[in-house]
Amino acid sequence: MEDNYIDIKHLSFAYDQRRPILKDISLTIPRRKVVAVMGGSGSGKTTLLRNICGQEKPQKNCGAIRVMGRDMMNIGRNDLYELRKKIGMLFQFGGLFSDMSVFDNVAFPLREHTQLSPEVINDIVLLKLQAVGLRGSAKLYPSELSGGMARRVALARAVVMDPQLILYDEPFAGLDPISLAITARLIRELNDALNATSIIVTHDIAESFQIVDYVYLMWQGDIVAQGTPAEMENSSLPYVRQFVDAKTDGPLPFHQPALPLGEEFQIGTALPHRNF
Repeated sequence: MEDNYIDIKHLSFAYDQRRPILKDISLTIPRRKVVAVMGGSGSGKTTLLRNICGQEKPQKNCGAIRVMGRDMMNIGRNDLYELRKKIGMLFQFGGLFSDMSVFDNVAFPLREHTQLSPEVINDIVLLKLQAVGLRGSAKLYPSELSGGMARRVALARAVVMDPQLILYDEPFAGLDPISLAITARLIRELNDALNATSIIVTHDIAESFQIVDYVYLMWQGDIVAQGTPAEMENSSLPYVRQFVDAKTDGPLPFHQPALPLGEEFQIGTALPHRNF
């Protein structure tokens, strides 16, 4: 098995040619490591995850992606389906099925992808819920859970198949400090227990730096800095200092690229007409 679970070289991606999302990105993620991909909103972090798991595929000659030794640019549908069985995903805000109980949410991947008996599925689900401290909430529904509890259920579902690669899209968003600390600790502990490899897309610095092995900092589709948490905290690079210190002024602008405001006023913005 290759040491680098993820190997990306010169990857570019755009939903349309006028607005590139990823710009010539290269990165590697070793086995059994927890790696954070950080950056401001709209910097391309979630799009990078979608390319890694094959949900999006760049055009030809736009770089290379290898995941667990598989060429994601040329992988067939059946092979992609099999590969995804080895990948766990924690979606932004959890993504639980609202009409399913906690137990059924966690059991869903096992029922979808395996031929295990109901008895075995029952035992596995209870073990995963025990690992996140929610075995006593198995019969509840998502509407009956707090935000932190829902995120832990989503975490149990993400690891229920004992994946080799786990992708986390903003796992700390909207959590109170206690729930955030618990979720961060669980991510690290579950990664180590499963001998897995994890990628965390996040804005959170304090908790992430305590659990990750390496950090990539993105801005507007580019990787502008990288290093261990200690290297990032001690970095003098303006991009890193602005992000780590939450400075409003610096090389990472608040405004998205646009025409000068006065020029746009003269042109006018083409909004669809609505009749009330």
